[in-house]
Amino acid sequence: MKARCLECTHLAPIKKIPEGDYREIQIGQQGMLARGLAYCGVRFCAPGFKRFRPIESSSPCPHYEPLKDKERIKSRYALAQRLQRDYAAWFQNKRMKGNETK
Repeated sequence: MKARCLECTHLAPIKKIPEGDYREIQIGQQGMLARGLAYCGVRFCAPGFKRFRPIESSSPCPHYEPLKDKERIKSRYALAQRLQRDYAAWFQNKRMKGNETK
C-alpha cells in the first residue's frame, strides 16, 4: 500500500467506531477507508463539500504535508488494511447470499 493520504497531516479525523460493530465499514471516514478512499481535512469554498482521494493514488496531491508521527502513520495503515479486509469479506458474503436466492 502506497497510501500517501495516510501519511498526510490533512487526513480528516477518524471517528473510532468499536471493532466488530457492523457500522465500522459502512459510515464515516472508516467506511471510506474500507473502500480504499480517504476524506481530506482541507477546507474548500463549497460548504458541505468533502474532498476525498483514493488512498492508493499515485498522483501527487497539491495539499500533501507529511506527518512526523511514525506510530500514528503505522496505526493508520493497520486500520486501513483491516477495514479493507473486513469490507472485502462482507462484500463477498453479500455476493454469495445474492447467488443463493437465484
